[in-house]
Amino acid sequence: MNSGATQTLFITVQYLRDNTIINENVDGNLLQPIIKTTHDKYLHPLIGSPLYYALQDKIISNTLTGNYKVLMDQYIVPVLLHYATYEAVPYMAFKFRNKGVSKQNSDYSEPADLTELSYVRDNIRDTAQFYGERLVDYLCSNSSLFSEYGSIGDGDIAPSSGDYFGGIHIPNRNRNGAGTFGYGLSSGQSIE
Repeated sequence: MNSGATQTLFITVQYLRDNTIINENVDGNLLQPIIKTTHDKYLHPLIGSPLYYALQDKIISNTLTGNYKVLMDQYIVPVLLHYATYEAVPYMAFKFRNKGVSKQNSDYSEPADLTELSYVRDNIRDTAQFYGERLVDYLCSNSSLFSEYGSIGDGDIAPSSGDYFGGIHIPNRNRNGAGTFGYGLSSGQSIE
């Protein structure tokens, strides 16, 4: 199993350009680290370490077939495409230079203001979360097809139970109904 020391990315810069709103002229040197970040920040936590590394191994050995190919093509790739676009938006508008951060501008276009940029980015995030939730639902419904899904070892990242986050965390009991509600309260205590 791949320990994660070398990372094989599941999409390429060109594939990202060809399948999203990102224009062909966006620098690949900007997009490559964003694609890697997308794997680490969004995909790996959604599917967990064992399945993530199994998919990397199948890509490296050119044995990605059957259910794993369906998982990759129909569920994982859309997540990566939309989260990579989401992550890229701020860096396409701003450039980091020796003397500071600059806003891009040209003679024939006007850069979006921060409100417009935020609106566009929020819409892209909503789409990415939709595909993330769809991925998790598919894996939960078809866990018997992917023996690596849900098996956790020491140091592994556990798969997520969902991808939507509305900005408010409401503590809840663990799955068996016992234990703590979070924030140090056990199920028998109340907030006073």
